Formats: sequence, C-alpha cells, structure tokens
Amino acid sequence: MNALLRRRGLPLLDRVRYQALFDFRCATTMRGSGSTSPATVSRQLSVEFIAGYEARRLEPALHAGAAEILATVTGAD
Repeated sequence: MNALLRRRGLPLLDRVRYQALFDFRCATTMRGSGSTSPATVSRQLSVEFIAGYEARRLEPALHAGAAEILATVTGAD
C-alpha cells in the first residue's frame, strides 16, 4: 500500500493507521489515506495493488507458533 501512496506523493501509512483504514477494496483504503481518486483510477489502483501483492505474496513468514496452531486445527476434524 505504501508503494502506491509513495508513487502518488501521498503520506505513507504506519501499521496502526493501516490497520484502522484497511478494507479489502484497495480504493477504500486509498481514499481513507488521502487519495480522492475517481472510480476509473480506483480500479487501476486495485489492479496495481494486486500485481504488487502477487509479486511478493510468498515473502512473509508465519508468526511464531502459527504452524503448530494450524496443524492442530487441521487435525481437529
């Protein structure tokens, strides 16, 4: 998200502000962060966000203990 904001000269988001603004629709989050993009630009923002997400989606690591929790939940059928 900050990459989109940076390219448009808008203020960047810290974790707290991002979590307060987060919405699964990229355009909603962008409007909350100061962008007043029209619908056509909002659609482009969404496409751009997803492209960036897809390019880096395997980089994050799970939080400590998450794998064990997931294994427990999966085996709880």
